[in-house]
Amino acid sequence: MSIVRENNTLRITFEDDAWKEGVESILSVTDGTTPFYTADTWQVDGVNTLRSGQIGNSGISETTLSITLAESGSLALSYIVSSEANYDWLIVLVDGTEILKKSGTGTSTFTDFTYELTSGTHTIVLRYTKDGSQSRGNDAGAFGYLLFTGVEPPYAKKYLLSDFDGKIYTLVDGTVTEITDAVAADLGEASFFQEKGFDTLPTSEQITSLTKPVIYRWSDGNPNPMKAVVKAVPKKQTISCVADLGHETIHGISQMTAVYEGAVIVSYSFDGTSYTDPVDMAAFLATDCAALYSGAQANKKIWFKFMIDGKDSSLTNFIITYKND
Repeated sequence: MSIVRENNTLRITFEDDAWKEGVESILSVTDGTTPFYTADTWQVDGVNTLRSGQIGNSGISETTLSITLAESGSLALSYIVSSEANYDWLIVLVDGTEILKKSGTGTSTFTDFTYELTSGTHTIVLRYTKDGSQSRGNDAGAFGYLLFTGVEPPYAKKYLLSDFDGKIYTLVDGTVTEITDAVAADLGEASFFQEKGFDTLPTSEQITSLTKPVIYRWSDGNPNPMKAVVKAVPKKQTISCVADLGHETIHGISQMTAVYEGAVIVSYSFDGTSYTDPVDMAAFLATDCAALYSGAQANKKIWFKFMIDGKDSSLTNFIITYKND
């Protein structure tokens, strides 16, 4: 077989050109005007390899692969080249970046090469180029195999979630939803996963909506360990306090100061029930102190709510300086 998938790998060999039919949603192949093709110019263990097409001076032979990885992985390959040294080149590009460029004669064996890839879709260009004169050796380059790791495994799998209380959850239209009649024993049944599970790893937001979440996966293959990137930020914190202006020595407010960073939002109340619209701390500190003191005269108190939003935000001090005798 020209293409073999096992776990999260996809290996391509070149017994024939059937590999160019690709794999739906994972691999597609586009030939240039003069493409690489399966040939017996070089063989590995009696099997043909993929060699560059016949080109003349200043010509290019090229075949392009589009590969989609479900997780970080790599491209491994073996290559050989027989050409005019420093003029006619076997080249591999990944997403427009040249990762391999070789020329020359004198080698009769294939050399292994590996390049790391991130998750997502990548464009791999296999290219052989000639300059404007002369030829050496076979005047070609070839590949013995291509091996991609990180592709979607070729087996069905389903996911479920649970929380600190042992409740079991699935996703309904992207929302984490409790399966109210589920019990722990259900997590040992393939049929339960197939009926209730969801198809892709949950997002950071879905995972962090639960307290001490656990992700379960059922598959009909031998899966590699799961990898997840979780982004979590502190929930918005609210600090409530009351300023008591009832002491007989207090005759006004001279200023308000605060030591804070980031997004700190303030609202206040003169009765402890109805609060002003929230404003950022800088705007609040510019409030007319005389008007603030006047508004507090009915109850001789001011209720404050300080809302701190985000991991880079903090409130260290808030100080009201009173006018005294």
